[in-house]
Amino acid sequence: MKRVSFMLILAALMPMAAVAQSKIGVVNANRVVQECKKGKEFFTQMEEFKKSLEAGIQAKITEMQNKQKEAQAKSASMSEDKKREVVRDLEALDREIKRMGEDAQRDTTAKLNQGLERFQRELGPLIRQIALEQGLQVVFNDGPSSGIVFRDVSVDITDAVIKKYDEMNP
Repeated sequence: MKRVSFMLILAALMPMAAVAQSKIGVVNANRVVQECKKGKEFFTQMEEFKKSLEAGIQAKITEMQNKQKEAQAKSASMSEDKKREVVRDLEALDREIKRMGEDAQRDTTAKLNQGLERFQRELGPLIRQIALEQGLQVVFNDGPSSGIVFRDVSVDITDAVIKKYDEMNP
């Protein structure tokens, strides 16, 4: 009976021993994208793209404000038909500005998602390669949605991924 109990305890402990021998790596993919050269260039380009869209919208807002001031200055001498026409024109400009804002948001989001998808496609095989080189069995993403509660910093391969990625993309 004691032998059976010992065998059951030993069998229960064997998976724990296998886990204890496993090498686990952690990478913060968000940090890789933000800190690698190509990622910094990407986010700089995204910022420039966003600013150019905002400049176009701001130009249209300025145009509308100028037309409003002009209409206010001339309103006393305008006929009712002319006033209605000016109001229609201003409403059309307002709709155009709103549409431009919506288009800018949609275009910015699409461009960002395309870029991040490209990084994901490029980093996946690289992370796998580094994990195999380091003899890791598992690599977790230590990002905002990782769910990791504790990790030893010695298993973090983020710096190695940034270095290798920058070497691949000078």
